Amino acid sequence: MPYFVLHLSAPWRLRRDPSHRRRLARLWPALGLLLLATLPLDAQSLTRIQVSDPVPPYIIDVNLRQLPRVPQWRPGDPVREVPRWQDPSRRPSPPGREQPDPLAAQQLAAPTLGEPTFATTPLNFDGQDYTGRNPPDPIGAVGPNHYLQAVNSSTTSLVVYDKHSGDQVAGPFALSSFAVCSGGGDPIILFDTLSQRWIVAEFGTANSFCMLVSQTDDPVGNPNQTWFAYNFETPNKPDYFKIGIWGDAYYVGTNESGGSPVYALERDAMLQGAPARMIRMEAPDLSGFPFQLLMPAGVEGAAAPPGNTPGLFMRHNDGQAHGGGIDQLEIFEFHADFDTPQNSSLVGPIAIPMSEFSSDLCGFETLACIDQPLSTVRLDPIREPLMNRLVYRNFGTHEAIIGNFTVDVDGTDRAGIRWFELRRSGQTPWQLHQEGTYTAADRNHRWMGSLAFDGAGNIALGFNEVGPATFPSLAYSGRLAGDPLGTLPRGQHSLVDGSAPNISNRYGDYSSMSVDPEDDCTFWYTGQYNRDERWSTRIGTFRFESCGCASPTPQDVTAAPTGNDNEILVSWLPVADSSGYDVYRALGPCGSAGYQRIAKNVQDPFFLDPSPSSRVTYSYTVISRDATLMCPSPPSTCISAETTGACTIAPTQSEPPTAFTPGRFTCQVDLTWQPAVAVCDVPIHYSVYRGTHPDFTPAEGRLVAACLTETEYSDIDFPRDIPYYYKVFAEDAQSGGDGPCNSGNIAGFAPSLSIQPRALDPAFYDDLEAGPANFATSSDLPDAGWLLQSETTASGDAAWFAANPAFSSEQTLTQTATPIPDQEGIILRFQLYFFTDRAFDGLVLEYSLNQGRQWFDILAGDTTTIPENANRFLANGYPVRISSLADSALAGRWAWSGTNFGFNEVLVDLNDFRGQTAQFRWRLVTDSTTEQRGVYLDNFALTTPKRCGCIFPESWPRDSVLGFIPCLNQLP
Repeated sequence: MPYFVLHLSAPWRLRRDPSHRRRLARLWPALGLLLLATLPLDAQSLTRIQVSDPVPPYIIDVNLRQLPRVPQWRPGDPVREVPRWQDPSRRPSPPGREQPDPLAAQQLAAPTLGEPTFATTPLNFDGQDYTGRNPPDPIGAVGPNHYLQAVNSSTTSLVVYDKHSGDQVAGPFALSSFAVCSGGGDPIILFDTLSQRWIVAEFGTANSFCMLVSQTDDPVGNPNQTWFAYNFETPNKPDYFKIGIWGDAYYVGTNESGGSPVYALERDAMLQGAPARMIRMEAPDLSGFPFQLLMPAGVEGAAAPPGNTPGLFMRHNDGQAHGGGIDQLEIFEFHADFDTPQNSSLVGPIAIPMSEFSSDLCGFETLACIDQPLSTVRLDPIREPLMNRLVYRNFGTHEAIIGNFTVDVDGTDRAGIRWFELRRSGQTPWQLHQEGTYTAADRNHRWMGSLAFDGAGNIALGFNEVGPATFPSLAYSGRLAGDPLGTLPRGQHSLVDGSAPNISNRYGDYSSMSVDPEDDCTFWYTGQYNRDERWSTRIGTFRFESCGCASPTPQDVTAAPTGNDNEILVSWLPVADSSGYDVYRALGPCGSAGYQRIAKNVQDPFFLDPSPSSRVTYSYTVISRDATLMCPSPPSTCISAETTGACTIAPTQSEPPTAFTPGRFTCQVDLTWQPAVAVCDVPIHYSVYRGTHPDFTPAEGRLVAACLTETEYSDIDFPRDIPYYYKVFAEDAQSGGDGPCNSGNIAGFAPSLSIQPRALDPAFYDDLEAGPANFATSSDLPDAGWLLQSETTASGDAAWFAANPAFSSEQTLTQTATPIPDQEGIILRFQLYFFTDRAFDGLVLEYSLNQGRQWFDILAGDTTTIPENANRFLANGYPVRISSLADSALAGRWAWSGTNFGFNEVLVDLNDFRGQTAQFRWRLVTDSTTEQRGVYLDNFALTTPKRCGCIFPESWPRDSVLGFIPCLNQLP
């Protein structure tokens, strides 16, 4: 093929086929689109086939080491919040069912099985840091010698690492510095194990995606690497596009308006650097999700799918969210025929029924759901797509696919991960082999998962985690191929712990797990976490020790007390050629969780356990190792035993307490904690200690409550206006310990919790229990408007309600004119529950400074006294802009629209109103379409901060004590 060469400044040059140098993939309707066929319509064949003109590549020679580095973002540099694109025409479903996930209990009951190597990370280092873009979309892949990571930046920022050391080889550099079709954002990094090529992609210019294919497995170049760069144009922006590597094509799914499009790219041509075509087809949308994606399956490992296997796309279908029916996976088979494109077809959906799951995480549309410690910012749950990646492996005896998506694990909007494995052999249909919901016995969210198979069929799942005492972090879990189906029993392990909440709710939108093609055993995982209020990324490796091993398992394991108190002898038959044995123990009978290794490299086929507590059943399992000490056997059959003597095991208490300052007008800290787990069958009591430092020592002078039988306590006495730290200790009633209540055993782990006691002074407060005296109502409805009712309230027996009819209306609730105190920190607060026709009906808050003659939106200025302030909402502000198509006076304005699924407190900063006399009104406006429930309002207040305890100046005690006399008797 002839090329011309355009010489550019080092380190790269560009070549193009001259016959195509004047155009770049002009695809859609008036620009070269061919509508090739309309197939007969049946229940599963989807008909419209669109084929692009051949897209010629740019041929780029580049040495990535020599590209200019992207400057590190610094405070004060631009920050861009990238909105998640959603199709406003896709209408949300009503609130979902609120019930526990039926598979969560299966995971919670699974025994935790030891796997020491899996729990360690040979490489664990920070990847790219904050670039000024939210979200980062961290993604990476591993090849024979390198690991590539990409994140969102002004375009896409890439770094190449040496996979053996973790050292940077090249970057960070902008993809746009050498990829001439680069447009920026939603990066993709893949290593094509079938061809030993790298795939790098991101948005292209205009409506397109830019995809680069390396010519060898060395991404850097020695001296240069050649990349084939293709710009595939699409009829709409290909939002959140994902790529699957397959034998006959590269398959792509995107989130676009209208239907759910899928694409097949001419892989054979792209690997040769020849012009390549793209076939586009479209599946029907699911109702309920404004964000839709069919995730393509992609090959992991060296074995391709059997010949003529169609490309596979999948999504999950929640019957509650998507119009009824059973919960299921849906498969679409894309038969791409590049020889005769009109013979291509997209067949589906092929339903795979699953156990019930709920995609209702704070509803089906909000991007703010997952709560963080010390922050009012809630993170995006990313409930809509299957998560990156949908992984395919051909094991020879069978084919398998694994994937995951986010679900509500307990009906309280707590996120967990539903994962699944499909299998088939020969020409049999795909069947559900196993499914599970990953969660733990805590209150943490787990979401944004990514998982993969190793060559032995073991599975690792990486994910983000956040909870009441856990800042956004990264963790992983997994299973061996022979573990009980539907469980990830190999423990949860931290990749990196966060130390601050994230400042933006745009968190994600995906992470990335891949498997080293060199050993087919080592997992590489990358995702984001928080060192501070802005995201950072992490890269780590781990593997199962038994991957690739076949050591014999010890047989005939026995365990029995020796006759001495607190002593058990474990024995087994010798294993031929074993170099040693490891013994594991768990509390409880066989099947219990929490196996720990208690002996390593035992040479004899027996072990005397000298440390068991009596009155407790223990279970044991044993592994052997081969002569290399590298390969452990699978664990032996479990055996259990119990001995006699005194119970010496203290209760366990692994979670810190949680704290809340609920008192609107009183200083109060409400503490709650998880019940301690007692091994001895005796009562548990709790003691609460309070200090002024996180590592304070519990002592009698710091004891604020003792011998509690409940798992909650309210603290109301605060000598000083400072943050306090709390520790809760559990104590059992077994004698012989040193506890303050019963001289019992004390739980040895009691992490502290910090909280600043807060309270409010009310300048105005009305809970409506005394009637409507402080409000006036108006309505253009003859028989409706705002009504005081008692059926649905935030508290007490009264709340305002206005219905949302299916015709045009306007209903206002106006508060009596109120003087605003001239005091820092003045806040308007009220409880709001809204359920309206999303984007067509909505509620707004307005103000007037002239007895109602002029009204302005709460975020707007009045052109004279009050400035415009888009940040006036401190919590639970307007979530939706009313559609310009609405037959409504609010068309185009922001409002409370859709549903928030229950009362939330709205906080409005009134510092701009200090010293004014203002009226506030709540205005519900509806158009002439869908009827919904309506709006509830309760508990109105104007408040300023109140100190909790005395304030001791930094100069104390050098200054005169006369000004501090009120505090003298309250010194701690």
